Amino acid sequence: MNKDITWGDILISTCRKMFLNKDAILVSDLPDLVDDRNYATYLNMAPDVMNELIVILNNRVLINIKRLVIDMKDARYADYINSNDSNYYIFDIKSYLTSLLEEGEQLDYLYTEVIQHTDVRKDNLLFDEQDGVLYIDKRFFNDSDSNLIFKYRVIPYIYTNTTPYDTIINLPYNICSIVPLYLASELYKDDDISLSTQYRNQFETELDYISSQMVDSLGTEHSRDVGGYYGC
Repeated sequence: MNKDITWGDILISTCRKMFLNKDAILVSDLPDLVDDRNYATYLNMAPDVMNELIVILNNRVLINIKRLVIDMKDARYADYINSNDSNYYIFDIKSYLTSLLEEGEQLDYLYTEVIQHTDVRKDNLLFDEQDGVLYIDKRFFNDSDSNLIFKYRVIPYIYTNTTPYDTIINLPYNICSIVPLYLASELYKDDDISLSTQYRNQFETELDYISSQMVDSLGTEHSRDVGGYYGC
């Protein structure tokens, strides 16, 4: 993930695409720009457009996918996994994943990738999901390995007009570099549709290339996907 580009950097880069500025504008100028009638409307709209873009990126580039490995017999997970049932491990995965979220994140969608431990596929036996609780058939496991691999997606930080300018953008650098193109295309489409379209086309071209380079890791021949939307 990118650790250098901030929300302020994105806003300034967007403004530079939308305005011909005689003097260079910097992140330190933003407190004044939000009160400048030339910039205020666009800067006030920017958080909503950024949140819209995050949804698009989640759907198209599969960002914010997290992965964890859990030993179903490990006592550390006793608060979330009931192993007393004779047939199933009963895993309150929604509660467990929620406990892992960082500040500002929300749980969005659960993907479960399960490595097959048996010679015969038993997808109909693996597990069921009800209201964020997984019922995992114990027959699925062999004697030596009780691990499951889980992949889940989060809704990252929600941007608002009070988001600090030094907030780090939790996206890969190559995606950060095209965020201003999307913001400018959306913010400026009522003022200059030609320039807006140009920026949007450039954004889509770059995003398509990035998407083609991303590895789809949400399933293999010996995996099963179970999911439910837990976010807003």
